[in-house]
Amino acid sequence: MDLAAARGVLGVDGATSWIEVRATYLRLIRRHHPDTAADLADAGMRTVRTAQITEAFAVIVAAQSGSIAAPARTVDDQPRANPTTRDDLGSSFRHPTIAVDDSRVVLLDAPLTDAFLALHEVFSILGAVSYIDRLSLVLEAIVLPVPGQATSLLTWLDRNPDGATAATICVESLGGHPPADLDTLVDRIADLLASPRAPVGSA
Repeated sequence: MDLAAARGVLGVDGATSWIEVRATYLRLIRRHHPDTAADLADAGMRTVRTAQITEAFAVIVAAQSGSIAAPARTVDDQPRANPTTRDDLGSSFRHPTIAVDDSRVVLLDAPLTDAFLALHEVFSILGAVSYIDRLSLVLEAIVLPVPGQATSLLTWLDRNPDGATAATICVESLGGHPPADLDTLVDRIADLLASPRAPVGSA
């Protein structure tokens, strides 16, 4: 896929800001996610569509990589030798703010890598992690607060100007029922980040 085709898939052009390109990508992924399919045929079409959207975003990222200011790496950004010894993040999980789209934006006093790994652990505890995109720092888990009433719990991460990591968290119903309560989930995420826990996948 060339750059022009990639922009066409996302519905953006060369004048579209990077922030809007990324927001468009996330909106399209949520809209076409296979988990919201009506039947198997629809799920197949959605799988193809999300693959196209992901490929298009990767092409645009590659094309813009020289123009996107990459923050300088610091010692804190380096991978930790033993992830089980990292500090708990819950004490620095700042009170969420409500965004215009009713998502919640929370700040974690941790570099992107540590925040992403910690949230991946937490999402694995809360439900089944169904989508991981390390390129755009997106995580999704399917949670079942009520049996048979699945909710998509989605977060994407950005570096905050003060060095913290901003995590935008939202929910979407995967059926005709209301989604799980977002504030309850955010509170649970904060509790889990503050609690000592074994690494994901441990016996």
